[in-house]
Amino acid sequence: MNKLLKSSFIFSFFTFISRVFGLVREVVFALVFGASGQMDAFIVAFKIPNFFRRLFAEGAFNQAFVPILAEYSEKDNNHKSLRSFIAAVTGLLGVACLVVVIAGMFGSHSFVHVFAPGFSKDDKQLSLASNLLTITFPYLGFITLTALSSSILNIHGKFGLPAFTPVLLNIVLIGFSFFVSPYLSNPIMALSYGVLLAGLVQFLFLLPALYKVGCLVMPNLNWRHHGARRVFRNIIPACFGASVTQISLLMDTIFASFLVSGSISWLYYSNRLMQFPLGVFGVALSTVILPTLSKQYVLGNKIGFRHSFNWGCQWVFVIAIPCSVGLFMLAKPLIITLFYRGAFTINDAYNASYSLMAFSLGLLFFMMSKVLVSVYYSQKNIKFPVICALVAVMINIVLNLIWINYFAHVGIALASSCAAFVDVGLLWYGLVRQGLIGHYFSWYWVKFIFKIIVGSAAMGYVLWLFSPNFGSWLEMGWLKRPMTLFGLICIGSGVYVVVLGALGFDWARGLTTDDEPDDMVEGE
Repeated sequence: MNKLLKSSFIFSFFTFISRVFGLVREVVFALVFGASGQMDAFIVAFKIPNFFRRLFAEGAFNQAFVPILAEYSEKDNNHKSLRSFIAAVTGLLGVACLVVVIAGMFGSHSFVHVFAPGFSKDDKQLSLASNLLTITFPYLGFITLTALSSSILNIHGKFGLPAFTPVLLNIVLIGFSFFVSPYLSNPIMALSYGVLLAGLVQFLFLLPALYKVGCLVMPNLNWRHHGARRVFRNIIPACFGASVTQISLLMDTIFASFLVSGSISWLYYSNRLMQFPLGVFGVALSTVILPTLSKQYVLGNKIGFRHSFNWGCQWVFVIAIPCSVGLFMLAKPLIITLFYRGAFTINDAYNASYSLMAFSLGLLFFMMSKVLVSVYYSQKNIKFPVICALVAVMINIVLNLIWINYFAHVGIALASSCAAFVDVGLLWYGLVRQGLIGHYFSWYWVKFIFKIIVGSAAMGYVLWLFSPNFGSWLEMGWLKRPMTLFGLICIGSGVYVVVLGALGFDWARGLTTDDEPDDMVEGE
């Protein structure tokens, strides 16, 4: 557990740095471009390659590649077969990316029609989004190879550099917003050029690290390689599973494209704030735990496998619940402090804050799903998560159709949170049926979760008590806002820690599974 904790801390630290730069990037976007129709067009053009990135690179490919990579890493002492495996996978993946990128560039107009059909009512916006997409689509090829490199480094216990690479994307986009956009006839085009350059920079950044671990190889097109064939055979069902989640995100954009101008941007800005704790902690846990679970499964270490899983779940509860309460209570202060300036109006701040509140309700489930899915994929079980995700997507679509009429863009965010709840419930039930989870309604877990809820409730009450109202935040100066917000975050976090301590929560033992009662690992 100490090794997992250390790896998680390293990954979380660098991811935190990345997310801070990401927030700065969103602040710059709001300052320079606001929540305009042009910003909506760029978000769609950026979301489309990111859709395929999450689908192929961080979704299907990663889930199919890491468990088999773990096998080669554990069984190959001289790295010869490991290097051969990586070379074959890299070559085949590179060709697949090239085909998809070419199709995306030449079919950009059609892709925009699919991802944002509401743009068809405005030829100017549709044409702008298509032009932006033609430039951004090659980013997919670079970032897919970056994800491949990151997986290889993660399996070797190198989590820092892969977690840091998004910082480069954010730095490039910030620079292009300030220093390139003023010189273009259409300033928003600068962001697309920035995305393209950032993809190349991220890929090149990891090559020295691959060389140091002995895995920088010349790609080849050896389709007959047994390991590579296993990966690409598993990609098909994994791709279907990953696509279910991405289809849910796609549906959100489609529905939002029919709403008033700015709706896509409001959802984007609020979702980026929700993604901050999710990216720092949820992604860190799932990234660190997947190679560990895969190795333990290969070695047949069932007790270690369960302990690693329980450890991940405990961290999710400890982190996600207070973060969810904090985001909900401080939604308006966060949006106003970070984005309310320049082209970002009061109306934008008001609307984005409510969608952030809706997203915050699902943070626990968004984060938990990443850990639960990692458990299934470490066992090469792809089918059941696909079924769970399909059900969740259907729930999301139905709720979107209903709630968008009453709550507009907020209904879209709320539907996503509810769908995540359904997904986690089904995944959890599957692990109970599998016998991996023991009695999670044991006295041990009742006490554990009770302390987290009481601590989070106390934190929420204090934030409600001391936080100024919406109008007061608007009247504050540019320096007083962040100072007040930082003070509230410190007070809330302090109350949470103090209350947990008063309830007897032991931070030294409360987050380790080495001394768990027998019913936590029942089923041996």
